[in-house]
Order: sequence, then C-alpha cells, then structure tokens
Amino acid sequence: EKDITWFFSGLMFKSGRIDMVNAFFKFPGGKYLSTEQGFLKDEEKTTALKSEEYFKYMNRSFFVPCPMGWVNIDTQRIYETLDAGSIPVVTYNLSGKSIDPNYWAHIFNEKEIPCVIGTNWGEAVEQCKAIMDSNGCEQLNQKFQTFWANRQSTWKLKIKFFFNSLRSQKHINSINSVNP
Repeated sequence: EKDITWFFSGLMFKSGRIDMVNAFFKFPGGKYLSTEQGFLKDEEKTTALKSEEYFKYMNRSFFVPCPMGWVNIDTQRIYETLDAGSIPVVTYNLSGKSIDPNYWAHIFNEKEIPCVIGTNWGEAVEQCKAIMDSNGCEQLNQKFQTFWANRQSTWKLKIKFFFNSLRSQKHINSINSVNP
C-alpha cells in the first residue's frame, strides 16, 4: 500500500541534489534519509538503509525523485523505482530546458513516458502535487507499471536476439596473427 508521498535516500552532496531535496521538502508526506555511505554490502552499512528496507520504502512511495547518477543524467534509481512499482520523478536533461525528445524518451525509445518530468525540481514537485490533488496517482502508476513490463519484455527480446546473432556467427581465423 502506498502511504508515503515521496521517498529519497542517498548522498546529499552530489550534483543537483540540494535543489532536489529543497523542492521535495515543500511536498508534505515524504521521507528523506541522507547518508554518506554509497554502494556498500548490507552488512557494511551503518547509516544507509539495508537493501530490503530501501526497497520497501520505495514500494510504499507514490513518487521517487531520481537525480542524476555519478557521471550523467541516467541513474540506477529510475530502474529501482520502476521495479518497486512507484513513479520516478526526473528532469528533462541536464540543461534544464524542455527539449523533445527528452533524454528519457531517447533512453526508453518512447515518445510519451508516463512519469513526472520537469525542467527543474521545483516544476517536477508541482506536477507531483497536481497529480496527487487530482487523485491521478493510481492511474499514472498503473500506466507506468504496464509501460515497465512492456519495456522489460522488449529489452529481453532484443538482448536474446543479439546473443543469438552472435552465436550464429562463424569464427574466422585471422590471417595476420599480430593484428587480428
């Protein structure tokens, strides 16, 4: 059952996260846990949530902000959120401009991504509030779960096709042993 408006746990001082957290603090009913522990095994964590507890919080949340990863705008958090059955909240791209197709449409190869996408975190939070006020969370969540199931199925078929294509290739010995 979804009983948390939004949830975020992670390192606070990564690019753009202070703006994200400040925007979400204006959205009541959320849960935030700052930790300085990055990717550790559960038994090594002291301030970070253990994996099972982290996933439970994500699953209980309507929205999960997914700020950029270490190097680019993509992050494992969006896929964790999808697996948890919650609605990812992202920004269009790192420029803060509403460019079509946006980064996420390119990654998922879809024109319409059923998630919250803002030009900045303040705009994204306002969209989340509007969805909650209109009682549209359940509908958007269902739409996103269907989207994610279809996307996973498509990706599995593409990966299977790719590996089958590789297996069917005949190995050709190189004539030049120095430069194969």
